[in-house]
Amino acid sequence: MGIAGLFLMFGLIFGYYIIRASAVLSEEKKRKAAERALKEREKLLGMLVRHTPAAVAMCEREMRYLAHSDRWIEDYGLGEKNLIGQCHYDVFPDLPEIWKEDHRKCFSGETITHEEEIFKRADGRTDWVRRKLHPWRDSTGEVGGLILFTEVITERVKARQLLRESEERYLSVFEHTGTATVITDEDRTISTANKGFEKLSGYTEE
Repeated sequence: MGIAGLFLMFGLIFGYYIIRASAVLSEEKKRKAAERALKEREKLLGMLVRHTPAAVAMCEREMRYLAHSDRWIEDYGLGEKNLIGQCHYDVFPDLPEIWKEDHRKCFSGETITHEEEIFKRADGRTDWVRRKLHPWRDSTGEVGGLILFTEVITERVKARQLLRESEERYLSVFEHTGTATVITDEDRTISTANKGFEKLSGYTEE
């Protein structure tokens, strides 16, 4: 092989390695870009969860917190606790067994909703809460953990109870007053009549 042939061979080899090195650098750039994009998405997701105006938390299979909203901390009076990495059952050691059973069902793929439930706090207070549990799945389709949503609805429940008690008192007074009384609609159709009116008119309420 002549000198020209050697130069040609070395040139081809050198060119091959240049191309390979460029390819490796290109792949490395793509990998780093993908990692940066993933970290950015994770950061944005964390911000979204944290600032959502609802008590929501995301846990992995061991029920350790991956993310949670500020409202979760506020509603459950957890102060300045850093929950990330902590076990849900350690944070709430007196969690009702029925709630743990819901977690087990959710890990099997169920989505569970409870519109009204009593929650007894560690300090002795009692609240009414609305709960929803939803499984989240990893890239293989397996359940990777749970998304927990709760809403404290104590004031709403108390308001409804007060309204019902007020209506019951009103009906009691309406029925037992000594005066014959009816309530009519705008077109003067009788909607309600008390016993005194039935006795006076001879008609039944129906």
